[in-house]
Amino acid sequence: MDPEGATSETPFLDKESLSDSFESTREVPLLRKAGWLQRNMLAILSNIIIIAICTTIGVIDHWYMGRYHCAPQSLVYTPARESLEYVRMEMDTAGDHHNKYMGATDTADEVWTELLSRNNIRLSDEDLRAINQTSVSLGSGGYLGMLAVYHELHCVKMIRWAFNHARYKSHWSPQDLIDLPDHVEHCLDIVRQSIQCRADSTIITYWWTEKSRVPETNFYGHHECINWDKFEAWADQHSVDIYVPGELNHPIYGQSYPNGHRLVEDGKVPVILPALEYEV
Repeated sequence: MDPEGATSETPFLDKESLSDSFESTREVPLLRKAGWLQRNMLAILSNIIIIAICTTIGVIDHWYMGRYHCAPQSLVYTPARESLEYVRMEMDTAGDHHNKYMGATDTADEVWTELLSRNNIRLSDEDLRAINQTSVSLGSGGYLGMLAVYHELHCVKMIRWAFNHARYKSHWSPQDLIDLPDHVEHCLDIVRQSIQCRADSTIITYWWTEKSRVPETNFYGHHECINWDKFEAWADQHSVDIYVPGELNHPIYGQSYPNGHRLVEDGKVPVILPALEYEV
Protein backbone atom coordinates (compact mmCIF):
# COMPACT_ATOMS: atom_id res chain seq x y z
CA MET A 1 0.00 0.00 0.00
CA ASP A 2 1.16 3.47 -0.83
CA PRO A 3 1.70 5.42 2.41
CA GLU A 4 1.08 8.66 0.68
CA GLY A 5 -2.51 7.61 -0.21
CA ALA A 6 -3.38 6.61 3.32
CA THR A 7 -6.07 8.43 5.31
CA SER A 8 -7.27 8.24 8.92
CA GLU A 9 -9.82 5.61 7.88
CA THR A 10 -7.33 3.49 6.05
CA PRO A 11 -6.39 0.31 7.98
CA PHE A 12 -2.75 0.09 8.96
CA LEU A 13 -2.69 -3.43 7.46
CA ASP A 14 -4.61 -4.55 4.45
CA LYS A 15 -7.01 -7.50 4.77
CA GLU A 16 -4.55 -9.98 3.27
CA SER A 17 -1.79 -8.99 5.68
CA LEU A 18 -4.20 -8.93 8.61
CA SER A 19 -5.49 -12.41 7.77
CA ASP A 20 -1.96 -13.78 7.48
CA SER A 21 -1.08 -12.19 10.81
CA PHE A 22 -4.00 -13.86 12.67
CA GLU A 23 -3.41 -17.24 11.05
CA SER A 24 0.27 -17.19 11.98
CA THR A 25 -0.71 -16.27 15.57
CA ARG A 26 -3.13 -19.22 15.80
CA GLU A 27 -0.48 -21.68 14.57
CA VAL A 28 2.10 -20.85 17.24
CA PRO A 29 0.59 -23.01 20.09
CA LEU A 30 0.34 -25.99 17.73
CA LEU A 31 3.94 -25.58 16.71
CA ARG A 32 4.98 -25.23 20.30
CA LYS A 33 2.99 -28.33 21.27
CA ALA A 34 4.50 -30.37 18.47
CA GLY A 35 7.92 -29.13 19.45
CA TRP A 36 7.43 -30.20 23.10
CA LEU A 37 6.44 -33.72 22.06
CA GLN A 38 9.40 -33.98 19.77
CA ARG A 39 11.77 -32.67 22.40
CA ASN A 40 10.46 -35.01 25.12
CA MET A 41 9.62 -38.11 23.08
CA LEU A 42 12.75 -39.96 24.26
CA ALA A 43 12.00 -39.21 27.90
CA ILE A 44 8.37 -40.33 27.50
CA LEU A 45 9.41 -43.60 25.86
CA SER A 46 12.02 -44.17 28.57
CA ASN A 47 9.40 -43.71 31.30
CA ILE A 48 7.00 -46.08 29.56
CA ILE A 49 9.75 -48.71 29.31
CA ILE A 50 10.70 -48.27 32.98
CA ILE A 51 7.07 -48.60 34.08
CA ALA A 52 6.69 -51.75 31.96
CA ILE A 53 9.87 -53.26 33.43
CA CYS A 54 8.83 -52.44 37.00
CA THR A 55 5.37 -53.93 36.42
CA THR A 56 6.88 -57.10 34.96
CA ILE A 57 9.30 -57.43 37.88
CA GLY A 58 6.43 -56.95 40.32
CA VAL A 59 4.35 -59.66 38.66
CA ILE A 60 7.30 -62.06 38.59
CA ASP A 61 8.16 -61.29 42.20
CA HIS A 62 4.57 -61.87 43.28
CA TRP A 63 4.47 -65.16 41.40
CA TYR A 64 7.86 -66.24 42.72
CA MET A 65 7.07 -65.42 46.33
CA GLY A 66 3.81 -67.32 46.07
CA ARG A 67 5.69 -70.25 44.59
CA TYR A 68 8.37 -69.90 47.25
CA HIS A 69 5.75 -70.29 49.95
CA CYS A 70 4.60 -73.53 48.36
CA ALA A 71 8.01 -74.86 47.41
CA PRO A 72 11.03 -73.04 48.82
CA GLN A 73 14.04 -72.69 46.58
CA SER A 74 16.08 -75.83 47.12
CA LEU A 75 19.80 -76.45 47.23
CA VAL A 76 19.11 -80.16 46.74
CA TYR A 77 16.96 -81.63 43.95
CA THR A 78 13.93 -83.72 44.80
CA PRO A 79 11.19 -84.89 42.41
CA ALA A 80 8.69 -84.32 45.22
CA ARG A 81 9.22 -80.55 45.19
CA GLU A 82 5.94 -79.96 43.40
CA SER A 83 4.11 -81.48 46.37
CA LEU A 84 5.68 -79.28 49.03
CA GLU A 85 3.20 -76.80 50.44
CA TYR A 86 3.70 -75.12 53.80
CA VAL A 87 0.76 -74.65 56.13
CA ARG A 88 0.27 -73.15 59.58
CA MET A 89 -0.52 -75.99 61.95
CA GLU A 90 -1.05 -76.21 65.67
CA MET A 91 0.92 -79.04 67.26
CA ASP A 92 0.07 -80.56 70.62
CA THR A 93 3.44 -81.50 72.10
CA ALA A 94 2.52 -81.36 75.77
CA GLY A 95 3.65 -84.24 77.94
CA ASP A 96 0.11 -85.55 78.49
CA HIS A 97 -0.99 -85.61 74.84
CA HIS A 98 -2.00 -88.82 73.09
CA ASN A 99 -2.64 -89.83 69.48
CA LYS A 100 -3.07 -92.94 67.33
CA TYR A 101 0.67 -93.38 66.77
CA MET A 102 1.37 -93.77 70.47
CA GLY A 103 1.36 -96.92 72.55
CA ALA A 104 2.24 -100.56 71.89
CA THR A 105 -1.13 -101.65 70.52
CA ASP A 106 -2.47 -103.35 67.42
CA THR A 107 -4.08 -100.07 66.36
CA ALA A 108 -0.81 -98.19 66.66
CA ASP A 109 1.00 -100.95 64.74
CA GLU A 110 -1.52 -100.65 61.90
CA VAL A 111 -1.17 -96.89 61.52
CA TRP A 112 2.63 -97.12 61.61
CA THR A 113 2.55 -99.80 58.91
CA GLU A 114 0.29 -97.60 56.79
CA LEU A 115 2.46 -94.55 57.39
CA LEU A 116 5.56 -96.34 56.09
CA SER A 117 3.82 -98.03 53.16
CA ARG A 118 5.21 -95.31 50.83
CA ASN A 119 8.76 -96.07 51.87
CA ASN A 120 9.97 -96.82 48.33
CA ILE A 121 9.42 -94.70 45.22
CA ARG A 122 10.24 -94.96 41.53
CA LEU A 123 12.91 -92.65 40.13
CA SER A 124 13.50 -91.74 36.49
CA ASP A 125 16.69 -91.25 34.48
CA GLU A 126 16.14 -87.50 34.80
CA ASP A 127 15.91 -87.75 38.59
CA LEU A 128 19.22 -89.61 38.82
CA ARG A 129 20.93 -87.17 36.48
CA ALA A 130 19.66 -84.27 38.60
CA ILE A 131 21.32 -85.68 41.73
CA ASN A 132 24.32 -87.18 39.89
CA GLN A 133 23.65 -90.63 41.38
CA THR A 134 22.90 -94.17 40.27
CA SER A 135 20.45 -96.62 41.80
CA VAL A 136 19.06 -100.14 41.54
CA SER A 137 16.90 -100.90 38.51
CA LEU A 138 13.29 -101.93 39.02
CA GLY A 139 11.74 -104.79 37.08
CA SER A 140 8.73 -102.60 36.25
CA GLY A 141 10.96 -99.77 34.96
CA GLY A 142 12.80 -96.91 36.53
CA TYR A 143 14.99 -97.02 39.61
CA LEU A 144 14.53 -97.58 43.33
CA GLY A 145 14.55 -94.55 45.59
CA MET A 146 13.39 -93.37 48.99
CA LEU A 147 12.41 -89.95 50.33
CA ALA A 148 14.57 -89.26 53.39
CA VAL A 149 11.58 -88.50 55.61
CA TYR A 150 10.59 -92.16 55.40
CA HIS A 151 14.02 -93.28 56.54
CA GLU A 152 13.64 -90.93 59.51
CA LEU A 153 10.19 -92.35 60.25
CA HIS A 154 11.63 -95.86 59.96
CA CYS A 155 14.16 -94.88 62.62
CA VAL A 156 11.43 -93.60 64.94
CA LYS A 157 9.60 -96.88 64.42
CA MET A 158 12.77 -98.83 65.21
CA ILE A 159 13.22 -96.89 68.46
CA ARG A 160 9.56 -97.57 69.26
CA TRP A 161 10.10 -101.28 68.73
CA ALA A 162 13.27 -101.30 70.82
CA PHE A 163 11.45 -99.49 73.62
CA ASN A 164 8.79 -102.23 73.53
CA HIS A 165 11.32 -105.01 72.99
CA ALA A 166 9.21 -107.86 74.36
CA ARG A 167 6.32 -107.13 71.99
CA TYR A 168 8.41 -106.90 68.81
CA LYS A 169 11.19 -109.39 69.54
CA SER A 170 9.74 -111.90 67.09
CA HIS A 171 10.20 -109.42 64.22
CA TRP A 172 13.99 -109.65 64.49
CA SER A 173 16.41 -112.39 63.56
CA PRO A 174 19.13 -113.46 66.04
CA GLN A 175 21.61 -111.22 64.21
CA ASP A 176 19.12 -108.35 64.26
CA LEU A 177 18.96 -108.64 68.04
CA ILE A 178 22.73 -108.59 68.29
CA ASP A 179 22.86 -105.50 66.06
CA LEU A 180 19.90 -103.80 67.77
CA PRO A 181 21.87 -101.49 70.13
CA ASP A 182 23.97 -100.18 67.24
CA HIS A 183 20.86 -99.87 65.08
CA VAL A 184 19.10 -97.82 67.74
CA GLU A 185 22.16 -95.59 68.21
CA HIS A 186 22.22 -95.05 64.44
CA CYS A 187 18.54 -94.16 64.44
CA LEU A 188 18.79 -91.79 67.39
CA ASP A 189 21.55 -89.90 65.64
CA ILE A 190 19.60 -89.80 62.36
CA VAL A 191 16.70 -88.20 64.24
CA ARG A 192 19.08 -85.73 65.91
CA GLN A 193 20.62 -84.72 62.59
CA SER A 194 17.21 -84.35 60.96
CA ILE A 195 15.92 -82.14 63.76
CA GLN A 196 18.97 -79.91 63.54
CA CYS A 197 18.75 -79.89 59.76
CA ARG A 198 15.22 -78.43 59.77
CA ALA A 199 15.64 -76.35 62.94
CA ASP A 200 12.01 -75.59 63.76
CA SER A 201 12.26 -72.02 65.07
CA THR A 202 8.71 -71.77 66.40
CA ILE A 203 8.62 -69.82 69.68
CA ILE A 204 7.76 -71.73 72.85
CA THR A 205 6.64 -69.70 75.88
CA TYR A 206 6.13 -70.34 79.59
CA TRP A 207 3.51 -69.67 82.21
CA TRP A 208 3.14 -69.71 85.96
CA THR A 209 0.93 -72.28 87.64
CA GLU A 210 -0.05 -73.06 91.21
CA LYS A 211 1.44 -76.54 90.90
CA SER A 212 5.09 -75.52 90.74
CA ARG A 213 7.40 -72.66 91.64
CA VAL A 214 9.19 -73.00 88.30
CA PRO A 215 7.60 -71.89 85.02
CA GLU A 216 5.58 -74.46 83.08
CA THR A 217 6.29 -74.86 79.40
CA ASN A 218 3.53 -73.87 76.99
CA PHE A 219 3.86 -76.51 74.30
CA TYR A 220 0.81 -75.33 72.37
CA GLY A 221 1.66 -73.23 69.35
CA HIS A 222 1.56 -72.91 65.60
CA HIS A 223 4.31 -74.36 63.45
CA GLU A 224 5.15 -74.02 59.77
CA CYS A 225 4.61 -77.54 58.48
CA ILE A 226 4.43 -79.42 55.23
CA ASN A 227 0.90 -80.20 54.10
CA TRP A 228 1.33 -83.89 54.83
CA ASP A 229 -1.80 -85.01 52.95
CA LYS A 230 -0.56 -83.36 49.75
CA PHE A 231 2.95 -84.72 50.21
CA GLU A 232 1.66 -88.20 50.98
CA ALA A 233 -0.57 -88.13 47.89
CA TRP A 234 2.53 -87.49 45.76
CA ALA A 235 4.35 -90.37 47.47
CA ASP A 236 1.33 -92.60 46.82
CA GLN A 237 1.48 -91.87 43.10
CA HIS A 238 5.20 -92.66 42.91
CA SER A 239 5.46 -95.53 45.39
CA VAL A 240 6.58 -98.99 44.34
CA ASP A 241 6.09 -102.38 45.99
CA ILE A 242 9.53 -103.99 46.07
CA TYR A 243 8.09 -107.30 47.29
CA VAL A 244 6.29 -108.02 44.02
CA PRO A 245 7.98 -110.96 42.22
CA GLY A 246 10.48 -109.75 39.63
CA GLU A 247 10.60 -106.16 40.91
CA LEU A 248 14.06 -106.56 42.44
CA ASN A 249 16.69 -109.04 41.32
CA HIS A 250 20.26 -109.01 42.56
CA PRO A 251 22.67 -109.33 39.61
CA ILE A 252 24.37 -112.33 41.30
CA TYR A 253 22.00 -113.74 43.91
CA GLY A 254 18.72 -113.37 42.04
CA GLN A 255 15.47 -112.61 43.82
CA SER A 256 15.83 -110.02 46.57
CA TYR A 257 12.58 -110.91 48.33
CA PRO A 258 11.58 -114.48 47.44
CA ASN A 259 7.88 -115.07 48.17
CA GLY A 260 7.63 -111.45 49.24
CA HIS A 261 9.91 -111.81 52.28
CA ARG A 262 13.48 -111.14 53.28
CA LEU A 263 15.52 -114.30 53.74
CA VAL A 264 17.31 -114.64 57.07
CA GLU A 265 20.93 -115.12 56.02
CA ASP A 266 22.74 -113.64 58.97
CA GLY A 267 26.45 -113.51 58.28
CA LYS A 268 26.22 -116.02 55.47
CA VAL A 269 26.88 -115.75 51.76
CA PRO A 270 23.44 -115.45 50.15
CA VAL A 271 22.07 -118.44 48.31
CA ILE A 272 21.84 -117.96 44.56
CA LEU A 273 18.22 -118.01 43.43
CA PRO A 274 16.82 -117.75 39.92
CA ALA A 275 15.95 -114.23 38.85
CA LEU A 276 12.28 -113.59 38.09
CA GLU A 277 10.80 -111.56 35.29
CA TYR A 278 8.45 -108.82 36.33
CA GLU A 279 4.92 -109.60 35.17
CA VAL A 280 2.68 -106.68 34.35
